[in-house]
Amino acid sequence: MMRKRKVSSSLRAFFESEPTDKRVLMKFDLLEELEAAMATGNTKKQNEIAKKLAAVTKEIQSAEAEQRAAMVAAIDRARDAANDEARVQKLCQAFELCCLMQVVSNDDFGGGETVDHAIDHKHAIAAALDAIAPGRRAALAALLESPFAGVRASAAAHLLNANLLRERVVPLLQEIERNVSGSAGWTAFWALSPSDHGAWLTGEAGVTKS
Repeated sequence: MMRKRKVSSSLRAFFESEPTDKRVLMKFDLLEELEAAMATGNTKKQNEIAKKLAAVTKEIQSAEAEQRAAMVAAIDRARDAANDEARVQKLCQAFELCCLMQVVSNDDFGGGETVDHAIDHKHAIAAALDAIAPGRRAALAALLESPFAGVRASAAAHLLNANLLRERVVPLLQEIERNVSGSAGWTAFWALSPSDHGAWLTGEAGVTKS
């Protein structure tokens, strides 16, 4: 029999990340307060909380709408570029922005529609680079030096998906997967094949069969 594996502390960190935006945290607090008011039948308190909840929800929705609009605008600028070289540069800039918006939406706002838009935009940008000329997706390699783990992880994932720079991007993704929680860590996790995950994740280090 094989000894039962324990979930590593690093893997557990994936599941413990929570939104950090103060408006989202306020919304969670208000929801808890509303539940308590409903449990006690305090109608006046329920109405007060409901008004605050509506206001903070509107703020969150406005912020998310601005994020989605920024991504669309960046892609439009790339489409309007004067030539292929300028288009490649602007597509990479748009890709970087979409990565950042994905991280903010997922890690600060707790996910949602904006994350889906960011992911779709990144795939569309990678396809647009491929359409310019074979191998043009390799331009995303410039983002591997980004100070933001989410940007590095996404760029590496899309390069690996096209079988580009594997020797460089696999170790980078492994490092992010091992050390970064939240959106960036998940991006690295899903980009790597099962054989590329290390023992830190599976908990197999030191496991023996008997």
